[in-house]
Amino acid sequence: MILNHPEQNLILNAYKQGYEQLSDILNKITIGVIVVNREGRVCCSNAVADALFCPNGKDLKGTLFGMPLTNGDSYDIDIIRPVLGIGIAEIRTDATTWNGEEATLLMIQDVTAQRSMYGQIRKLSQAVEQSMGSIVITDTEGNIEYVNPKFTQITGYTREEAVGQNPRILKSGTTPPEEYKRLWDTIAAGNEWQGEFCNKKKNGELFWELAQIAPMKNEAGVITNYLAVKEDITNMKRAQREQEELKEQLFHVQKLDSVGRLAGGIAHDFNNVLMAITGYASLIQMELQGDEPISGYVRKIIESSGKAANLTQSLLAFSRRQPVSLEPANLNKIIINMEHLFFRLLGETIECKIHLADKDLTIMADSAKIEQVVMNLVTNARDAMPQGGRLTVRTEMVEPDGVRVRELNLAHNGRYALLSVSDTGTGMDEATMKRIFEPFFTTKERGKGTGIGLATVYGTVKQHNGHIEVASIPNQGTTFDVYLPITDAVENGSVGNDAKAAVAARSPEAASTSSKTAKTLLVAEDEAAVRDSVVKILRHAGYRVISAGNGEDAVLKFREHAGDIDLLVFDVMMPGKNGKEAYNEIKKIKPAVKTIFMSGYSEDMATNREIQEEGLLFLQKPVIIPKLLEKIRDVLAQQGCGK
Repeated sequence: MILNHPEQNLILNAYKQGYEQLSDILNKITIGVIVVNREGRVCCSNAVADALFCPNGKDLKGTLFGMPLTNGDSYDIDIIRPVLGIGIAEIRTDATTWNGEEATLLMIQDVTAQRSMYGQIRKLSQAVEQSMGSIVITDTEGNIEYVNPKFTQITGYTREEAVGQNPRILKSGTTPPEEYKRLWDTIAAGNEWQGEFCNKKKNGELFWELAQIAPMKNEAGVITNYLAVKEDITNMKRAQREQEELKEQLFHVQKLDSVGRLAGGIAHDFNNVLMAITGYASLIQMELQGDEPISGYVRKIIESSGKAANLTQSLLAFSRRQPVSLEPANLNKIIINMEHLFFRLLGETIECKIHLADKDLTIMADSAKIEQVVMNLVTNARDAMPQGGRLTVRTEMVEPDGVRVRELNLAHNGRYALLSVSDTGTGMDEATMKRIFEPFFTTKERGKGTGIGLATVYGTVKQHNGHIEVASIPNQGTTFDVYLPITDAVENGSVGNDAKAAVAARSPEAASTSSKTAKTLLVAEDEAAVRDSVVKILRHAGYRVISAGNGEDAVLKFREHAGDIDLLVFDVMMPGKNGKEAYNEIKKIKPAVKTIFMSGYSEDMATNREIQEEGLLFLQKPVIIPKLLEKIRDVLAQQGCGK
């Protein structure tokens, strides 16, 4: 009931004092008054009531009220208001007498504006209660006076637990104190503040909120409360962090790829230089007697060239431009065959534990290169434990879910063989881990590491469509995890040779005396120094040699001497027509022609792969001279030419 109580009492008293005073009073009050007799007809009404029910200017006296009335009741009715349209009136009934007879007193008030205001307040209350954001109202000291249900849902604190507390119950200790000072300085000055908090729930779980906090002021502009509207942005923060991590991974991969391209290019050029150095040194060695002092120097040159060649092979492995021959291989067998090497490498101060999966892990692999990956990881672990410790080599089958596949940047979903190599050594910090696979980066003392080992591991794993990641804690240890896709192909039983096995070769002198019939070789090489040294060595070994500077020149030379040429020795990458293209054209002339291909690396790796898939002989530059001569003898022997 929204009637003005003083006016209501005034009306009731006036009835007791007489009609004349009543009439005067009724026309001065702001509520409508109607007296209805037992027959339901209006005995008396004031101007306000007449205006509410008779917009045409007439009064209600004598009219039939037309609705049942119960004394002591109150209810709302719709009214038609001039100009303003339909509204709501509140009616309260009370028992009275009129001219000595029982009657009903109706007190009526237009409550349209009040009802509208109450409706708006109700909607506002529902909006706050049902808001998707957390809403908190505090007093000027920061003590909580109200929280909505979303606050409880997010934080775990009920309204009863929160009211009377300070919002500092949510503090996690991660938001800087300076941020809170800026907040209070801003809102105390009457301004709005917006920012992010890392807060703590009732159960201790951390969460992120985006908060907007503003002062609430009364009619005089004085701050009475503070209102905070907050949104849970934990998922958004997590997504941002994941995106940043992916960006970081992408940048790291791009950086390694750029370094790899540079390393591969350097290795290619360096291979040709090494081939020339090795070739000329071998020529000097052929001319010298074994007991001459200078022959020792030449041997040192050849040995050093061999070490440099190993370095370029590592660079090529990192840049993924070193040819690989993938065949089904059992990862467990590879580890078992290397086990004796681990104990020899680690010594007595390091305990070695090997835990292999209870099922075969068949992968498509170049077994020798996987052996090199394992040896590099084990060696790296040994060097991280100078005072001794424990090394654990573990294999297992895993099937990462979609999220993990994206995190690891794996080629596809499915089963993977996981090779883990863990140590209890010195460990690494975050900055070191970010650079650990970069070529020439090393944490070892000068002269004790080239920084190529883990770069080689990285490149080899990528060549096998796998992924490698590292986890480390300073002074606790490091774990390298290598993921390699599992294949359904059947293993052919060959596990591969030890990555450190040396290639046996006979001496050039032995080659030159193995036959008295000189055979003719066509050598095509665009690098003049390499071509000149190879030609001289082959001639010294007793072969007749025709040289060409590129593929087109080689085809022309072959056409001129087709009947005499027994073997082609071609570089793969040459300007114009490359070695494979020249071979294809020559093969049309002489289908049975024998060929040996050499390459530092190919910009188009498909060419080298195509050569190997066709079963053609391929040698990686720089080629050891005894090995080159041995391969030439083997190929010529296969066609019955017996060199």
